[in-house]
Amino acid sequence: VIDAYIVEIDNNRIIPPPSMANGSGFLPSLPEVKKLYHNLAVDHRALVDLNNKNHNPLHNTAKQLSCVHSVIHTLQAYIFWFVRKVETFFDHNPVEISDSLSVEEFKNNFLKVVSVNNKEFVKGFLDTQLFSHYLHAHMGPNSKNVKH
Repeated sequence: VIDAYIVEIDNNRIIPPPSMANGSGFLPSLPEVKKLYHNLAVDHRALVDLNNKNHNPLHNTAKQLSCVHSVIHTLQAYIFWFVRKVETFFDHNPVEISDSLSVEEFKNNFLKVVSVNNKEFVKGFLDTQLFSHYLHAHMGPNSKNVKH
């Protein structure tokens, strides 16, 4: 298995494929990961404390549910923030998606404006099928973002 992640549940770790992160064996950090951790820390502490008191996973307290909803909201806000960063670049730099060289040039130009700390993650993100789908959905001929 070459391009597969290995999830070691007992050791609480994820081992990426050797091709990821230049074979270093480490996943690239998420952009602004320290801010994300900071925003999740309060709910994490509350959930750990509540879970130590309530060991029944089938019957959660209102406080546990509130913390879970807060975590989901924080993660959604983070994803929307990241997508807005990409969309802002799209708005100012149109790309012809039917031309693969233009798409590669677009990706390279986008990487030039990404901070050094976030570049490795963003570079990997730009090569995903999710990004390709997003690019075609938002910049394709049937997209409302393209001026005809």
